[in-house]
Amino acid sequence: IIIPLDVLVLLDQSGSMLYETERVAESAVVISEALKPLVEDGFVRLGIAGFGDSLIYYKRVCWPYSITRIIPRSEGGTMIFSAIERFFESEKDFLRSDAYLLIIVFTDSYDCEEDLPLAEEVRSRIKRFNFRSRIVGFITEAGYDKDFVSKIDCFTMINSVMDVPDALIEFLLDLIRRRRISKMRMVVG
Repeated sequence: IIIPLDVLVLLDQSGSMLYETERVAESAVVISEALKPLVEDGFVRLGIAGFGDSLIYYKRVCWPYSITRIIPRSEGGTMIFSAIERFFESEKDFLRSDAYLLIIVFTDSYDCEEDLPLAEEVRSRIKRFNFRSRIVGFITEAGYDKDFVSKIDCFTMINSVMDVPDALIEFLLDLIRRRRISKMRMVVG
């Protein structure tokens, strides 16, 4: 039995990403196009959003590919768990409770301690919806927040924003090939 995969990708567009806004926005389209065959086959359902103080949709799970769009921006703090909660709540009607659910977050750093107390409630709500859910982080800043990474299932370090599309796609395809989604519990990479 092949279990389908639902993927929600959140790309950091907070104030610290000011000089990377174009690259982050372009990553949304590259990721969307790379996964298009798997989405068209019905194996993957894909949603992509940018976040800072607000959520900007690049590709909602229910949107056709022709609507994937680029909106470069940079504002606010890195409110990751607030963004996960908003994105999950807006997309859950289009997600499958019998699929693996991967929530993938790209960020340079985590700087909003006031967001951290939301982590357990957000994770719990998502787990109640889908016990196969995992939150994965891709981080560029070597001095990452240890409290933040303790609240996600696994993370990997990448060199720069330019590596986001390739690292993310390689990660997903490797998981699909190896069927290792349910085994993610430690640092990846």
